[in-house]
Amino acid sequence: MDSFGVAGDLVTAVLLVFTSTAWPPAATGAFWAMAALWGIVSIFFDDEIPRGIPGLEEINEYRAAAEKYQKRQKS
Repeated sequence: MDSFGVAGDLVTAVLLVFTSTAWPPAATGAFWAMAALWGIVSIFFDDEIPRGIPGLEEINEYRAAAEKYQKRQKS
């Protein structure tokens, strides 16, 4: 199965749903249909990276080890 073809079909279907609803969406209730659809899509395709700075834990561990080493050298 071609994943790009499936993704393209999904995007096309979402755009058709969005363009076929009445405008403005907040006044007609179509807003909630779009919001629900967006919520479902965001749950299925949640590829967000974890929050924070990548590698920050390793930097902190390195600094802590360096400080321990310096304290040992002074004593």
